[in-house]
Amino acid sequence: MRLPPIAAALLACAAAAPTALAAPVTAIPLPTQPGRPQLAAIPGTPGGFVAWLDQDEVADACSTCVRSPFTTLDGGRTWRPATSWPTTGDAIDVTADPRRAGRLWALADDQDASPSVGPDLLRSDDTGVTWTRIGAARSGVAEIAASADLLVLAGEDILTSVDGTRFSVARETDQSEGLAVSADGRRVYVEALDYLLREPDGDPFEITISVSADAGRTWGSGATPALLPVLEFDPALAVDPGEPRTLLVGGSTVVERSTDGGGTLAPFGPARASDYTPHRLGLGILADRTVVAADGAGLLVGPLDGALQRSRIAGDEPGDVAAAGDVALVALANGVLARDGGRLERRAGPPLEAPRVVRDVAALRDGAV
Repeated sequence: MRLPPIAAALLACAAAAPTALAAPVTAIPLPTQPGRPQLAAIPGTPGGFVAWLDQDEVADACSTCVRSPFTTLDGGRTWRPATSWPTTGDAIDVTADPRRAGRLWALADDQDASPSVGPDLLRSDDTGVTWTRIGAARSGVAEIAASADLLVLAGEDILTSVDGTRFSVARETDQSEGLAVSADGRRVYVEALDYLLREPDGDPFEITISVSADAGRTWGSGATPALLPVLEFDPALAVDPGEPRTLLVGGSTVVERSTDGGGTLAPFGPARASDYTPHRLGLGILADRTVVAADGAGLLVGPLDGALQRSRIAGDEPGDVAAAGDVALVALANGVLARDGGRLERRAGPPLEAPRVVRDVAALRDGAV
């Protein structure tokens, strides 16, 4: 580990005067990079986005990682933390509610809790500054979205709720992920995986786009996207903000496009770098119908009615993507990349981990941090 200059100086002093080892020193912040954030847009709030730590990217338990989401109102230039987070769980998904300005919903999962315990459901009415615990969702829930009328939750089944206190099963699935809601809140899309009882040489599962055209009340099945290996089922969906029936789906090797509300899919853009990339595919569509995608190997950018072109980010591997209005944010290991007005710009990322501190010189010398 490369130590800050102050720490190096302290070590030099310690070597020259061993008797100073027992003396406490001023706490020294050590910068850390726990992982890339997950991102969500706040529609209707120019420059509004939410970010939280993707725990899947953290190899070991992170006692200093911030559990609550951060919000930005200026496109990622500055970030503000939550002042309250009444749960011991880590944020695993956050969504904005189109029914009320400033309202956000979040799921928080305690990794030490029993698998039979569902994530906490929290609500903020001041764009993420303070949060209130509403209750607990069902076990297996991992994603949340707000339609024009309902909360929609995905996981082992597709669930709906009016206020987050009571839930009903809208569609039974073995696994559902990749929730996406149209700008008007009326159309909801999600990828659903169902295991099949077939002959040994048949496909053991089926993946389809589940579609609701009435804000999540009733559901139908659409096209089958490019299949992902079961153990890597982590799709990404994005809806054209100007045309609710136009949908992009991130598959295993390509991005696919539907112009008929998920009924059919066709390849869109170049093949991804490999069948497996280290980060979840990110997808976003700007108001001018520019597509911004990231797959860990680089960016894919192009018009929704054209083709995507690949470019690499020097020294970094992009992760999740969120888009609203004319701004898209791309998660990086160090900050975020903003596409704003057609230009790419690196901006500050949220402080996802509180700085660790060194309490004495002996800890520095012995490598205890």
